[in-house]
Amino acid sequence: MGLGKHALMQLENSPMTSIPMLAKHLEGFINFTLFPITNAIAEGFNSKIQSLKADARGFRNALNYPTRILFYCGRLDLFPSTHEIP
Repeated sequence: MGLGKHALMQLENSPMTSIPMLAKHLEGFINFTLFPITNAIAEGFNSKIQSLKADARGFRNALNYPTRILFYCGRLDLFPSTHEIP
């Protein structure tokens, strides 16, 4: 007698199957609790650079790609307005 699809899904999602995963990553959980530091900022920059890389396929000059990354990640205005004296 085989288990139905619903019964198998319940078995796979049971708390007992999560214990080995928690034990495997226990050191990482403890480290994050003690030192709540992530690489989220680096991942964000990487995501933006990959997006620029996808757009860069149309550049005429290869030097424009790193220039665009520096302007975008540095939050610089690529087309600044003229300086006006108040």
